[in-house]
Amino acid sequence: MNHIYHDLIIKATAHQIYKALSTKEGMEAWWPKLASDNYNLGNEVQFYFSEEYNWKAEVVACKPNHHIHFKMTEADEDWTNTLLKFEIFEKEVGCILQLSHLNWLENNHHFRRTNYCWAFYLKMIKDYAEQQIIVPFENRSIF
Repeated sequence: MNHIYHDLIIKATAHQIYKALSTKEGMEAWWPKLASDNYNLGNEVQFYFSEEYNWKAEVVACKPNHHIHFKMTEADEDWTNTLLKFEIFEKEVGCILQLSHLNWLENNHHFRRTNYCWAFYLKMIKDYAEQQIIVPFENRSIF
């Protein structure tokens, strides 16, 4: 199995970061065009990017202001059954957000491109949590 890991310091509260990861408003500020609005344990959530990329995941773990984990259940072939974990650790000034994207079957082009994309999206989470900056969906393309 192959895994992606990133750590990022965010000068915001754990609550502000968790909100970016677990609410419709928060998710739509940095990742999908449209997102679900119920991020409770066991719920299915939707991440709609386009007709072709209309993904679903199950919330497999969550503790407000601490962590949320998604098992990707409907996505492209490489993403399906991967585990997406966001962990928040409070520090003196702000928090550390740890992203783990686990259980990739191959270290292929898509895996390496996704690793790069996560760095890009983490910057948008940081900007949203710290300054409420929302990048319009049509401006989020990195390729």
